Amino acid sequence: MAVSTSALEGTYATLDEVLEADLFEQGQPSASVSEVSNYIRAAERAFKWIADYPISITMLGELQKTLVSGTPGDTPEAGHIRTTQVFIGGPGGRVHEARFVPPPRAIS
Repeated sequence: MAVSTSALEGTYATLDEVLEADLFEQGQPSASVSEVSNYIRAAERAFKWIADYPISITMLGELQKTLVSGTPGDTPEAGHIRTTQVFIGGPGGRVHEARFVPPPRAIS
């Protein structure tokens, strides 16, 4: 699942590459392998978290921070709620060129 979810965002790594990096811990893995590994770590953290605690904004922030760790998205804002519209597209792309644009949050 992590491999296919990463591909949605333009990150491609084979399952073999991810398993080899995890098994052999060779130096610095490729950016793609690191990102897919982050998805795996985030999923493992989520399963452990929900065994003891309810889903919360804190949990989601921690998982997002894990997802972007060591990537260009690893900024001081990592783990915090975004206040701007986000989308999945090419680097430097515009929202109207995006592959996916999630709906904006509902205003109550």
